[in-house]
This record gives sequence, C-alpha cells and structure tokens, in this order.
Amino acid sequence: MRRAGLIRRDPLRPLPEQVRELWVTPEIANLLDGKVTTFSSCEGDLVVGRFLSGQLVQVSRLAKDRKRRQAKLIDVEELEGCGNVWVLCIRVPKPGWRLVGRLIQQGVFIALLAFDKHEEMKKHKDVATMCRVRSAEVIAIWNSFFGPQPAHSAADLEGFLGGVCRDVDEAI
Repeated sequence: MRRAGLIRRDPLRPLPEQVRELWVTPEIANLLDGKVTTFSSCEGDLVVGRFLSGQLVQVSRLAKDRKRRQAKLIDVEELEGCGNVWVLCIRVPKPGWRLVGRLIQQGVFIALLAFDKHEEMKKHKDVATMCRVRSAEVIAIWNSFFGPQPAHSAADLEGFLGGVCRDVDEAI
C-alpha cells in the first residue's frame, strides 16, 4: 500500500496491541495532522485511536434506520448497497467530517476520501444522494490504486472490522 502512495496511520501513543489498521491518502494525512483548519484533529485522534486499538466502535449498516437512532453514537457506517464502502465518522465539530473508503482485509481500512459533512450537504439534496455520489468516487479511486482487487467482504461485523464492535441496528 505504501507503493500506492498510501500512508499508514499510527496512534499518537503506542498501543500494547494494535488490532486494526488505517491507511490514508496524503490529503487525509494532512487533515488528520491538523493542517486543515476546519478539522478537529483532537476528535479525529480519538476516533482513529479507538478504531486502531480495537476498542469498541459503534457500527451501523442499515441506512434506512439511521434517522431513528442517535446518529451521534455511530463511529463507523457501511453505506448500504454501495459496494462495501465504509465511513469513519468524526462528529466534532458538528456535523463533522467523514473518512470514506473500503476494507482491503479484516480490520484494514483504506480511507480514500474525506469531506466536511456540512459543506457536502450544501451540494446534495439529501444524504442518500451524497452517499451514492461519494461511493462511486471511492470505488473509482480504489480501482486506480488496486485495479480489479475487490474490497474485503465478510458475513458479520467482526469479520469486517475485527476488534470489538457493536451493531447499533440490532436490538439490545
């Protein structure tokens, strides 16, 4: 992945065990490093750190139910019906930023696109349209990096993400 120009993100402090990996484009690395002034690098560090360490992440895979849930609890979303495209959600400052990409293997997320959700919603009439547009972009970028290699697929959340995850779409 380094040959493709992607950068591996490591947590700010070494972890006893790093369960997941996050690889990003140079543009997203600059964003996470706080070089983009509208981005909260502190909140980004928290979300990325939880993700990398395998700590609990709240996950949603059902777009149609998101309005009924407290979206602020969701750390990771799968864009339903969009070709295994996933979103890492950084929600502060509201409405936050999204890192969009795909998993190349269990627990290895490749973030290929980042956007300020506030700015993005000005361009699209609704969230569903925004997700379709961004998914198509991510798949095109993926193909430019990895050719025909498909995104990782699994039967359950643990198979996708590894570590500890909670499906917020399931009843407790």
